[in-house]
Amino acid sequence: MLNKCMASCPNACPKAAGPPGPKATAMVRDAWAEDDLGPHAAEYTAHLVEPHEARLLVLRFVEPAEAAAWRHRITPLLRVQAAAEGAGGSGGGAGDAA
Repeated sequence: MLNKCMASCPNACPKAAGPPGPKATAMVRDAWAEDDLGPHAAEYTAHLVEPHEARLLVLRFVEPAEAAAWRHRITPLLRVQAAAEGAGGSGGGAGDAA
């Protein structure tokens, strides 16, 4: 696919060059995957979206302080997850079964 459409490559699309100054911050959630994608300021790029696919994103605009608090809460969880994956964990434990 990448040999046909270079726009699907993360490095092919240029970054938005907005005016200097404060940027809007939004919490981004993938509604279909039920996954919080975290806070993003001024832009968000969805990667690996094939031409026949779509993403349903929910944006909730927040103050930068709320975004910083979210990052502070999630960082320890990401470290634990990375350590488990590094130790050979697949991330799919018994607690994941429905």
